[in-house]
Amino acid sequence: MAKNLDNLMLLLHDFDLHFNDIIILSETYRTSSVAQCNVPGYQLFYNSADKNNGVIVLVKNTIMCEFSAEKLPISLATVCRITCVVNGIKIGITAVYKLPTIPKNDFVKDIHNYVEINELGSDNNLELLVGDRIWIC
Repeated sequence: MAKNLDNLMLLLHDFDLHFNDIIILSETYRTSSVAQCNVPGYQLFYNSADKNNGVIVLVKNTIMCEFSAEKLPISLATVCRITCVVNGIKIGITAVYKLPTIPKNDFVKDIHNYVEINELGSDNNLELLVGDRIWIC
């Protein structure tokens, strides 16, 4: 993340994006200091990585949210979860990164169990499960 931080800052500034309240980054490398990855105007939530399987969620400072992080027990997929309220809508966002070497069946079992155990969507108006390898058929 730290080595690509300048590119992210340019993207946010140059394109004046209007849909940048919450930014999710995956495949982030382990960092010894999360402070070096801070983006002005954002809260940073980080699920530490073993190597390059970290997940970072950036949330605008104007949005209050709660955070949790874990690794799923079977597939060891990295999970970073926030819940927040935006414009009166309670939102749950679970960002997941799965290493490409993890068997699909293990990942599907983990995601299914994670959703059930955490009762995702039970008390939110909107529930999002996002990641670069989430295509469960």
